[in-house]
Amino acid sequence: MCWTLCSRKNMGQKQLFISNDDAFKIWCIFNFLSEDRYPLIIVTEEIEYFLRKLTEAMGGSWVEERFEDLKLQLHSKQQCLNVWELISLVGSGHFSKGMDQQTLSMGINEVHQELILDVLKQ
Repeated sequence: MCWTLCSRKNMGQKQLFISNDDAFKIWCIFNFLSEDRYPLIIVTEEIEYFLRKLTEAMGGSWVEERFEDLKLQLHSKQQCLNVWELISLVGSGHFSKGMDQQTLSMGINEVHQELILDVLKQ
């Protein structure tokens, strides 16, 4: 319900390389990895963990320089992202350069399966 109410307002007409379903899965992953304080944020270490998992799930190799650039941008902020910034980051294709939309979607699905659905099974 929360996703349904918030996503239209916050995602708007952004041009993303991911579907609404993939954005929802990222939202679920964000909620799982976020800090236990309000407003919900995801810190640098968790961002790196998620992006590494995603890159691995897509069969790509981790490019440390891209993440270092992101960390520099985060240092100018608060070293964290909110959910909409994380969705935009993944949806922009910055960490999936050279991958097609289907591969990115499959990677998101695999990470969602591993982090969220497997935890729910336990």
